[in-house]
Amino acid sequence: MAKRESPNLLVFDLDGTLVDSLRDIADALNECLELLGLPPRPVDDYRYMVGEGVPKLCQR
Repeated sequence: MAKRESPNLLVFDLDGTLVDSLRDIADALNECLELLGLPPRPVDDYRYMVGEGVPKLCQR
């Protein structure tokens, strides 16, 4: 049996290419909005806000 080596690299997919993370992003941002006393937004609203990094997402 061949010996398995440890990976040299781990890749995290946070943009929805491999895993649909929109629901998780929306949940996290809605928690932030709640802490600020603001109403939550529907998940679909976030679909058009993601894709250019967290600072841009929070700005939108």
